Amino acid sequence: MEFMCIGTWRPLDEEGQRRFLDVVEAWTPPEGLEMKARWVTPSGKDFVLVETDRLELLMEGVANWAPFIDYEIFPIVDAERALPGMRRATEARKAFGR
Repeated sequence: MEFMCIGTWRPLDEEGQRRFLDVVEAWTPPEGLEMKARWVTPSGKDFVLVETDRLELLMEGVANWAPFIDYEIFPIVDAERALPGMRRATEARKAFGR
């Protein structure tokens, strides 16, 4: 399953920035958690697309960044894959008169 992790960087002093860079350089995701893409913005946002079948691995991965980044995590699905279910739901609502 894919997840979009949207992070907001915490304010850091110079020592915190050094610690953050040390973690960035040393960290690797746990086996079974694939980082598919990552984007950052100048305004302090972090967008990470990950894939895993084990939620506990995602929780472990995010916990490494807790001193530096606050994450919100959203399960996501490709829009084309979601469309058939959305179509069925629309048809079901018609049957209920909505």
